[in-house]
Amino acid sequence: MGDRANVKITFSSSPHPIYFYTHSHGSDLPEIVGAAIQRRKRWDNDAYLARIIFSEMLKADGDGVLNSEYGFGISSRIGDNEHPVIHVNTKNKTVCYESEDGAPISQWSFADYTGQPFPDEEDEEWEL
Repeated sequence: MGDRANVKITFSSSPHPIYFYTHSHGSDLPEIVGAAIQRRKRWDNDAYLARIIFSEMLKADGDGVLNSEYGFGISSRIGDNEHPVIHVNTKNKTVCYESEDGAPISQWSFADYTGQPFPDEEDEEWEL
C-alpha cells in the first residue's frame, strides 16, 4: 500500500524541473509543502528552498528515514502518483496543483498558499 505523490520544483535558473517523490505521505503533501513555504525562508534561493521542502517531507517519516532506502526519491521525471502534482515555481513564487500532464488545477502565490486550508486526512481526493 502507498499514498504516492510528487512535488515538482521549477527553478528560476533552469528549464528542467526536478521531482520529489513520497511513497507514503501523499495525502499530507499539501500541508508539508505549506509548512516549508510558511517558514518564509530562502524564497529567493532556489537550491535552499528545494532542500527545505525535501527536509519537511523527510520529517514526516520520523527518525528512521535517513537510513532507509525506501519512501522518498528525487528525479528528473514524475514518480508513481495518486494525487495532483504540487508544482513549486521559484521564479514566479507560486504553488500550483497540476495534473500529471502539467494542466493547472489551482494556483496560489507563496504568501497566499500558506493561508490556504488543507484537505482533510479522510478525503480520498483533494477538493480543489
